[in-house]
Amino acid sequence: LIQDPKGKKTVKTVDALKNKDLVLLYFSASWCPPCRAFSPILKEFYKLGHKSIECVYVSSDSNVDEFEGYFGQMPWLSLPVEGTANIKNKLAQTMQIRGIPALIVLDAKTGFFLTDQAREQVTQAMKASDKKAG
Repeated sequence: LIQDPKGKKTVKTVDALKNKDLVLLYFSASWCPPCRAFSPILKEFYKLGHKSIECVYVSSDSNVDEFEGYFGQMPWLSLPVEGTANIKNKLAQTMQIRGIPALIVLDAKTGFFLTDQAREQVTQAMKASDKKAG
């Protein structure tokens, strides 16, 4: 996994997830308007719980420049943009991704699937959080 858009900082998956409870797989792309609307919501959610969760960006960007620009705004990890097409396709197929943005939650310890409704759940949680704060 990579920690920065240029791929200069990397971390082994096992190390990135060793103290985490949940893994969020975020299927998204810079060219997708609903993704661009959801990313700031997810970023706020991540900041609140990042000690127990790790988010991994699974990009559908069509080139490196798009990926670097979009991932550069994200505080979490990503699959590398180059050389991982087979992994991304297998993940999307396994998780039955039919459109983006999609947010899948896995148990970090077991790898078991927990929900594919996390986008809606995160949005609702952040709306509720905004109401309490306001």
